[in-house]
Amino acid sequence: MNIHAINMIARYEVKLLKRSWLFRIFAVLALFILTIAQLSNFTFLFWKYSETWNYVGATSLIPFYTVYLYNIAQSVIVIFLAGNFLKRDKKLDTAEVIYVRPMSNADYIIGKVWGITRVFIGLNLITLLIALFINLVISRSPFSIFPYLFYLFTLSIPSLWFVLGLSFTVMCVVKNQAVTFMVMLGITGMVFFYLQDRLYGVFDFFGISLPTIFSDITGHPSLFLFLLQRSVYLLVAIGFICLTITLVKRLPHRPWKTLMINLIAVLLILAGGVSGVVYVLHFKRIGVAREEYASLFNAYADRPKVDIITHEIDITPDGERLEAESKLFVRNKQKEGIESVILFLNPGLKVTVIEQEGKKINFRREQQVIEILQKLEPGEEAEYTLKYEGPVTENICYTDIRQEDYFSNPAGKTFYFRYGKRYAFLNNNYVLLTPECIWYPVAESPVSPAKPYHIRKDFTKYKLTVYYSGEKAVLSQGKKMNNEKGKIIFEDTVPFPGISLTIGDYETKAVTVDSTDYELYYFRGHDDFMTYFDAVQDTLPAVIREIRADLEVAKNRNYPFRKFCIAEVPLSFAGYVRNWKSNTEYLVPEIVFIPERGLRTQADFRAMGHRLKDWREEGELLDKKDIQAGMLKNYVKTTFINANASEGNAWMKSSEVNEWNIGPMFYGFSGFLSDTDYPIMNVAFNIMQNITENTQKGWFFGPFITDPQRAVIYLRDHNFQTALSDKNLKPQVLYEILKLKSNALKYFITAQVPVGEFETFLKSFNENHIFKEVTLTEFTCLFQKQFGIDLLPFIHQWYTGDHPAELKLNDVEVGSVVVDDFTKYQVRFKVYNRSEVDGIVTVKIEEGGGRPGGFRPGRGNTETSNTIHNYIIPGQSAWEVKIINDERPGRVSINTNISANLPSEYDFNFSKVDQEVKDTLTGLFPVDTLPFTLGPGEIIVDNEDAGFRILEANTRHKLKDWFKREEEDKYKNFFPWRPPTKWTAVIGSNCYGEPVHSAVYKIKGSGANKVQWVTDIPKDNYYEVFIWNPKFETWNWRRRNRGHEGHTQTYVVRYEEEEEEISVDLGQEEKGWVSLGSFYFPAGEVSVTLSDNVSALFVMADALKFTLIKKE
Repeated sequence: MNIHAINMIARYEVKLLKRSWLFRIFAVLALFILTIAQLSNFTFLFWKYSETWNYVGATSLIPFYTVYLYNIAQSVIVIFLAGNFLKRDKKLDTAEVIYVRPMSNADYIIGKVWGITRVFIGLNLITLLIALFINLVISRSPFSIFPYLFYLFTLSIPSLWFVLGLSFTVMCVVKNQAVTFMVMLGITGMVFFYLQDRLYGVFDFFGISLPTIFSDITGHPSLFLFLLQRSVYLLVAIGFICLTITLVKRLPHRPWKTLMINLIAVLLILAGGVSGVVYVLHFKRIGVAREEYASLFNAYADRPKVDIITHEIDITPDGERLEAESKLFVRNKQKEGIESVILFLNPGLKVTVIEQEGKKINFRREQQVIEILQKLEPGEEAEYTLKYEGPVTENICYTDIRQEDYFSNPAGKTFYFRYGKRYAFLNNNYVLLTPECIWYPVAESPVSPAKPYHIRKDFTKYKLTVYYSGEKAVLSQGKKMNNEKGKIIFEDTVPFPGISLTIGDYETKAVTVDSTDYELYYFRGHDDFMTYFDAVQDTLPAVIREIRADLEVAKNRNYPFRKFCIAEVPLSFAGYVRNWKSNTEYLVPEIVFIPERGLRTQADFRAMGHRLKDWREEGELLDKKDIQAGMLKNYVKTTFINANASEGNAWMKSSEVNEWNIGPMFYGFSGFLSDTDYPIMNVAFNIMQNITENTQKGWFFGPFITDPQRAVIYLRDHNFQTALSDKNLKPQVLYEILKLKSNALKYFITAQVPVGEFETFLKSFNENHIFKEVTLTEFTCLFQKQFGIDLLPFIHQWYTGDHPAELKLNDVEVGSVVVDDFTKYQVRFKVYNRSEVDGIVTVKIEEGGGRPGGFRPGRGNTETSNTIHNYIIPGQSAWEVKIINDERPGRVSINTNISANLPSEYDFNFSKVDQEVKDTLTGLFPVDTLPFTLGPGEIIVDNEDAGFRILEANTRHKLKDWFKREEEDKYKNFFPWRPPTKWTAVIGSNCYGEPVHSAVYKIKGSGANKVQWVTDIPKDNYYEVFIWNPKFETWNWRRRNRGHEGHTQTYVVRYEEEEEEISVDLGQEEKGWVSLGSFYFPAGEVSVTLSDNVSALFVMADALKFTLIKKE
């Protein structure tokens, strides 16, 4: 190998690239776009309200963001440049000077690779230097040079060489530049859009789907696996480059040299392949182990368990191992004797001995299961001492989570930052152990994959003694009873369902307010946030007292613990939202764990302060202390109180569950409602009390239906019991089902019991049974004694019923009425339940008017008994609902809750109220069912009926179908800005239907795709034909903002040999039935056809009605 020749070729390649207009354009665009992107996301130069913290809060975020974007752009441009390398050299006369030099093909190819690498790495360094300047001078980000170098050498260079080597090889094989471009762009697109996350990211040569973000405390989340995956493409890249040496027909090779180079190339490619196999097998082995753990949990799920009354733990962490001793006092609370005592412990921890009264006793160990071979009679008590040691296995955690979810590394909400997943930490620098990893013996398993809702809570009084080294802070549940150097004891009189242990280099802030200790644990050097709260230190107790008072009123329960701690944890610490459990592992009794530096929460206090200061109400005076108090309240609300996630900034709201919601502090950790027949009751009651329903309508933007809508659709033909065991049901949809069912239980009760009285009963019940397990029978007996209502019959139907009510609404009106010399307003409507089962209707009255956000639920913008009304509608009956409201209603929302109705919520807007009424009655009043039936001589064919047909031309797209999702929703939401290419069913309250209000629509076409309504006319006669006009609100919006474009649709009416065309501009018509004209139809089949050849952007088809107008 001739180093001089390699350098000469490299210099020549550098000059050619710099002269290339393609490269110059790429370089200018890359630098410009990246700089703008960096300034926009890392700084607040363009907008002072920009929330940049989730882009800059960790040392590795800025360099990763820069390399991520550059790496993708680099790969694409390298494909064009590398595919042209042979053809270009032959065209240039100067190439002959190079070719006559005494150099081998190896010198030539390696020189070209080195030259291209120098140029692109140089450009990458420029982008990183810009990022470095922003990092140090403009941005608030902490700085470390290591991530810049790490990402350059592990992300940028391997992917650059892989694309270069593969492009060279493909070009040498196919010898066609265009084909090379197509093949390489196809491979790149396939990896980026389809294969990126497959097989744990082994196909991702970019490396961007891997967890890559460093923690300041624990470093890279999985460094070995990351480097192993990157070595795959580094080795394969060098192999392809070696292969190119023999494929380039520049100089003939001696046979032995060709064989040697090809052998090296094959060995390198094989080595890369083996590395990839090792990488994949690592995850496969974990998956097999998890399945074994899950099967053991299931096998012991139905075995009778003891209750652990007290548990004393002595623990000594030592590097990646721990030594511990547990003294357990247990009691058999079962009605029958048990043959053996079952305990669970992390499988990595080896039990060395189990003793009772100083004598060793026999036990059997199988992975995480410990079986003490000793019988206990009913009510019998026993005390055991267990000694155990070893490392903690993280793979035992979350065995109830699907494998694909467990192994996935989803990108963060802010950007494609992947923080990795760690479930426990045990090393010299940091310790974090939660109940999920079973780091101490327990009687109740943390999970039961087959029967998750059957898991009980075991309330135990713990005493934890921790022996540790160094100047670290130790955090656990309970009061610190002893704080000697190297030893600390936690103990409390309050029983806990589980405890955690955290040891780290923490600084602490603490304040005591009304006998409750509030503590903040943050890593040393992570005190940047303190500058935003320097003025509120003196008034902090008052602010905390106010936040707590508001929260206890909202939760209808007092905070049950003696302390509340917020502790910073590494970025890679992960938890899962599980519907059977009220909390994630970010939340344990008395403690909330938040990601370091507040990332992934709304912790951009700079932007928050600007908003509070600049967006205050007119005339409102706010000093620095007021602003900081407002920031603290806002952060607590969005991070710890809101039911839904804040997506890390104030501008985006998510439908996902808030992982840091502290509601379980009030419910899940302080009580348990058990029942073997209805194991979901504890979860349902927790959700019913914890989730405050939003009175504002949930708005969506996009064609796909939401998870709440999917939940309603699912319950139309499935019962609650089936949903809880349905493995094919998405967890997000199941959570929405849980909310629907929990609210249904609440509405059934509050339809008969005043809300205030029910809340008082719940609060009293919870306080009287705090930290105890209570049966459903006990609860229902107390409820019946208090209110005279037996809940059990309803609960049985609520749990097992799979045919919900079908409700029809009519005559929704608002009129003014004088009551005691005051003008009030009566809301009234009729509702018919044509099914056999009872239905529940919820009415929300919102004042005001205007666009979304202009309505308000009442004084103070809160739910009250004056704005929310629940009514039970018995089956096979019709009723009129009358409500007197103090203020003028702007919108009335009627929700049929769990019913066969789609959608389940119907809005009626009232811009003004002209009607006056004398009736001052309120409540439910029976009415005749006749108005809800079809009139004489009426025939309606809806798009849901058998008489409706879709006549669609063959427009299959095979490539599109290949990437199509396996399961698609039957219905979509109406989205006129991007109509579908084929007839698609949409649901909406504006559509006609009983009980499904739906229509079909598609983008306008040439007329090849049609829909048709067909019916049989019983007798020769005159009929008027109507079509239903859904009149979606967006049609008015388009006309107001763009001028009237027209929405003319042409209908073809056919009967016998006759055919007539009628055109109607639906944009000019009102919502409801629109006449197509009158016709004389002979007896027999009549059809009406609508094609997709329309004037507007889309065509819409709903119901068709024939009304008899003359009899003969």
